[in-house]
This record gives sequence, structure tokens and C-alpha cells, in this order.
Amino acid sequence: MKKFLKNNVYITITLLFIVQLFKNNLLFKNCILNGCHVFIEQIFPTLFPMFIINDILMNYNFIAILNTIFSKIREKIFGMSKQAFYIFLMSILSGTPTNAYIASKLVQENKLKKKEASIILGYAFFLNPLFLFNMLNSIFSNQNTVLK
Repeated sequence: MKKFLKNNVYITITLLFIVQLFKNNLLFKNCILNGCHVFIEQIFPTLFPMFIINDILMNYNFIAILNTIFSKIREKIFGMSKQAFYIFLMSILSGTPTNAYIASKLVQENKLKKKEASIILGYAFFLNPLFLFNMLNSIFSNQNTVLK
């Protein structure tokens, strides 16, 4: 009986949402267009270069170069593998979505275990510096909103 009521509540809420979607379609259209505008103008230009730079660095074995430079610090202070340390450093430089991209790529290449990737992603959560700069610049440069 509880499952039946729960399903009916979900169906009712979904139907109400659909009715509101047709009733206020101009509002939803404007929200979707504003979201697409923010993505194209603010988010994509800051994320895409970081993905390209990280792919280039990984293809040229930048992980090994970082390991030779920071091996003593990595072992004594952080106590993590060189791949996890690479994710941590690159998340400081390039931000949150990029560190998840790097972790998934290293897991797919069997260079990092899933458990270690999930642990490093838990404490390597930093904002993309370019995104942060663009957002703060648009806020403090006499613009009241991010949207135009």
C-alpha cells in the first residue's frame, strides 16, 4: 500500500510539472536560453582549455616529471601515489570538473584504482581559477548580474 501511494505521489508531481511546463512555457524557455548563454559565455571558455592542456600533459608523461620533482614531498607529507598526487596538483591548477576527468581517465587506463580515485576526489575539490576569475570579474566590474 505504501509503495502504491508513493508511486501515485511521484506520478502526480510529474504530471503537475508537465502542466506547469506547458502553462509557463515562455518562462521555461527563457530559463533554458539563459542557462545555455551562461554555459557558452562563462563555463565552456574556462573548462575546455583545461581539458586540452591536461590531455597534452598526460600524453607527454607529465606525471613522471612531477614525480621526480615532488617525490620526497609527496611521500612524506601526502603519502599518496604519483597519479593521485598529479590529480591533486592539477585540481589546484585547473579546478573541479577537470580533476574528475583526469581521475576517470587514469582509472580507465588502469593506472589508478577506483577507491583511490574516489578518495582523492573527496579532498581535491577546488574551483577552476579561470572560471572564478571570470565570474568575479563580471560581478565586480559594475555588472549586477552574470547574465546579459
